[in-house]
Amino acid sequence: MLRRMDLHATAEQESLRASFRTWLMEHLPWPYGVGLPPRFDDLAETVAFGRRWQAELAADGWVGLTWPEEYGGRGLGALENYVVI
Repeated sequence: MLRRMDLHATAEQESLRASFRTWLMEHLPWPYGVGLPPRFDDLAETVAFGRRWQAELAADGWVGLTWPEEYGGRGLGALENYVVI
């Protein structure tokens, strides 16, 4: 018997996607959906920008989604991690 996989996102996964998209619209340091991250001539500025951006993502729980909550993650699964990526 041939079984087919259902690859449609669940309601919870769609909600997670919408939450992250909303967060990005409010926090991206460039217009959402337009262009790329800022570029810097100085490596130190590039590194500083990356650290600030990663810290902001982490502070709101968008880094380490699959990590246990007690370690700063959300305790989500691989599919939810993929939805956010």
